[in-house]
Amino acid sequence: MMFHHRVKVLGKRGLVGLGLWRPIPAALCERRVAERLPYLGDAFHGRDNRPVSSPAEILDFAAPRPAVSRLRDLRYTPLGLAWHRGAIEEAASFSPIGPPFIEIPYLRPLERIAAATVVQTDHTVSYGDWVFEVVRRLVAAGALHGPLLLPRALAAKGYVRADLERLGIAYRAVTRPLLIGEALVLHKQHMTQRWTAEEVGLLRRRWRLAPPEPRPGSLLYLSREDVRSEVWSRSRAMPHAEIGALVAARGGRVVRTGKLRFEDYTALAAEAETVVADHGSAMVNLVQWRTRAVIELVSDGYWGAGLMALGRAAGVGTHAILRANQDLPTLLAKLEHLLDTIGRGDTPGGDGEPPQPAAR
Repeated sequence: MMFHHRVKVLGKRGLVGLGLWRPIPAALCERRVAERLPYLGDAFHGRDNRPVSSPAEILDFAAPRPAVSRLRDLRYTPLGLAWHRGAIEEAASFSPIGPPFIEIPYLRPLERIAAATVVQTDHTVSYGDWVFEVVRRLVAAGALHGPLLLPRALAAKGYVRADLERLGIAYRAVTRPLLIGEALVLHKQHMTQRWTAEEVGLLRRRWRLAPPEPRPGSLLYLSREDVRSEVWSRSRAMPHAEIGALVAARGGRVVRTGKLRFEDYTALAAEAETVVADHGSAMVNLVQWRTRAVIELVSDGYWGAGLMALGRAAGVGTHAILRANQDLPTLLAKLEHLLDTIGRGDTPGGDGEPPQPAAR
């Protein structure tokens, strides 16, 4: 039986026109270039097929945003929409990018709880999104106010439950609209791709991590061969077998990330001086290691510099990207050349230009 009403909408603009959406003030949405990160390897090709050369620009909000606020009589729905004074409060809502429909929690009496914590995000689809958008906010906040409320679909994910248990955070899956007497709202202070060393340090402390120094010369390949993406509906062309064979031939270790647990990644710390990785959420585990160099394999039109920024904040000194959808012999030759270059310590910042493989 329906306990609230769903209404199909035409995005944020239509909601604002109806007075049902209270957007974040424009002054708090302006952006600036926070840092420029040089990298080695290929110039990435974006969605318009134009090469984007090094350095990668990491954006952040131009004006400081508040870390927390408190709202009384907040109505929170299973989609994570936060209603306050008759409208959706974007600054308190979960994943509110152009929702195809909304829930109106005003038509029937609601269960009332005295206190709870909610998190404002832009999007949460993958494990990487979960850590970038939610976990680091929870870690920075410290003590919460009542249980953490999670949208129904997110609370159903195993990695979400495991992380919250690891952090010792009580939560509640929202399966029907709730009326919160006083809500603590954790706001988004940085753009998704922006990471600082302080944030990584907090995350390591809360996860009780003390990463050891890796074995000199160790090499690890994080393969997504057995992973189905939560984000990308089409298969990302990645020659897993050939890359794995190259890494193994150099004495490296190849792991498939699809079934690895948090503790499995922790145990790989000694093998991760240099990491070759298919772009994806497994790279979040750079915070568990003291990796010195990363070679990230990416697909044209599908890459963001967030994992590079996370790696730099975690202490990675050299980052390179390689376009996986170029012809295979060229890709493998470039990978060999990069590994040779990193092994010699000859990595002067990087210019985002295709590396020239050594003569054969």
